[in-house]
Amino acid sequence: MAEKQIFQEFIDADEVNAVIDAAKKLIEVCALENISGLQRYHDLSSKLKPLVPYKVQRLFQLFDKQIDRRSKLLTSRAGQTLEGKALEDVSSVLISGAGPVGLRAAVELLLLGFDVNVVEKRTTFSRVNILMLWNQTVSDLVSLGAKFFYPKLKVHGDSHMGTREIQLCLLKTCILLGGNVHYGMELSNLRSVSGSKQSKPKWAGLCIKTQGSKFAYSSTKKDDVLSFKPDKRGDYEMTFKCNMIDTPEVDYDFFVPFDKAAEIDGKANLTKTSTWISSTLKRKSVVANNTSESKVAAFSFDALIIAEGEWSPSSKKIGVEKTIDRFNQAIGVVVNLDYDANDKDQAKLQSFHSSKLKGKWREGPLGELEKANIHVENIEYLKGTTHYIVITVEKRTLLEKGVVRDASCSPFLDKTNVDTKALYDLGRDISTNIGLPTSTKFCDQNGVQIFDFS
Repeated sequence: MAEKQIFQEFIDADEVNAVIDAAKKLIEVCALENISGLQRYHDLSSKLKPLVPYKVQRLFQLFDKQIDRRSKLLTSRAGQTLEGKALEDVSSVLISGAGPVGLRAAVELLLLGFDVNVVEKRTTFSRVNILMLWNQTVSDLVSLGAKFFYPKLKVHGDSHMGTREIQLCLLKTCILLGGNVHYGMELSNLRSVSGSKQSKPKWAGLCIKTQGSKFAYSSTKKDDVLSFKPDKRGDYEMTFKCNMIDTPEVDYDFFVPFDKAAEIDGKANLTKTSTWISSTLKRKSVVANNTSESKVAAFSFDALIIAEGEWSPSSKKIGVEKTIDRFNQAIGVVVNLDYDANDKDQAKLQSFHSSKLKGKWREGPLGELEKANIHVENIEYLKGTTHYIVITVEKRTLLEKGVVRDASCSPFLDKTNVDTKALYDLGRDISTNIGLPTSTKFCDQNGVQIFDFS
């Protein structure tokens, strides 16, 4: 019965470490340490189904249905089943980035029969924003067990879900389907591990262990109000009136030549010390404990998916060209506050969206903000496990409220040109004018953020 208890711990876990620890215990107690992919899923489900109640068995039935759909698809297109390799030349995939995109890609690949490793430099679910979901997105998440992991998810009408809740659901689904997710690991280099010209090319992602993400968005510093969407226009070159293009040069140091001195076991271990290990650790100022191998790992793969977000360092290193469109200046403000379900005033406030493009906007929240001399073009308020407010604010309001010091400063949202205290005061004014009590606390992470999304 230990399996049943540990599985319940896994289901109840709501932070990265808790999920990963429970998953490790579950895999160990079921003696599945050396198995991954759908084989691990089938073995795990066969062990757990007789032990869990019918409601939990429904979760495995959902997964079985999705696997069967992909199996029929592959059979119709390639005459293959998921009992063998999903594709002749591609059987293992490495994904860099465990956000919603990276984890959803991992789940799909696992359903198709691939072996999947995901690396993520963060060690927590750091995002507190909430997203409105399209109907097809809701249907997709529900088909992958999201309603089981997050019962609050609305499946009819307007649905929304916090980014961390999306990540939490997809992480659990990914692990149950046989995926391996490695937090606190950052992709550092790529290396060919095929020593023969006659053999099929094989690659390894060489990764460095981190102490948690240095990525700004996960910051808990109150003065880090510009991290939601960092301004990196300096990397781009103007081409046409509305277009900017980034054409980075390939960083050849990112690619490490084949090295017979460092053997890779096909999963996540360097079995011998290589020149790359010592030089990379030195270059990145990583201090190893006793052995270099304790700070590095290698994951072999046939295909690589980079899901590191808008400012992906790996994409830049391999020379991926990016084009962005810029139009009239548009400034957004995000406010995140803790939700206390026991507070009646907080509990009664319902999610809404309002825009000046719609008639009678003065009769709603935008009208109340206008009376307070807070001029915005639109506002969206979503309530999940937190209160999430996002507005498009007019430039004059930022200047009148002292949030931005100098209208002529370039970039407009330069760190020296933004007053953090004034921004938080604006965030408080916004939240109280839409009906939240003044006692509602800002979230520790990313309480108020300002960004340019022109």
